[in-house]
Amino acid sequence: TTLYHQVLSEFPIPVSCTALQFAVGSLLALSTWGLRLQPFPQFGSRAYMTSFLIKLIPIAAVHAIGNILTNVSLGKVAVSFTHTIKALEPF
Repeated sequence: TTLYHQVLSEFPIPVSCTALQFAVGSLLALSTWGLRLQPFPQFGSRAYMTSFLIKLIPIAAVHAIGNILTNVSLGKVAVSFTHTIKALEPF
C-alpha cells in the first residue's frame, strides 16, 4: 500500500487507478478460463444464472465502491490511518 500511495502522489486519479486494477484482474480471470487453467463456472439454467447475477451485482457494486474509497483514502491521508480504518472492517 505504500507503493500505491506513491503512485497516487504522482497520478492523483484514484478512480482511474481502481478501474485499471479491476481491468487487469478481469483479464487475468478471463485468461485462466481461456487457457483452461480454471474451469468456467457452470450455472445449469439461464434462470439460475439470472437469479445469481441479480444477487451478485449489488454485492459487487458495494465491493467496488469500497475499493474506490480505499484508494481515495490512500491518496488523501497517511497510509497508517488507512490501515487502522481497514482493520475495523467486518470482512
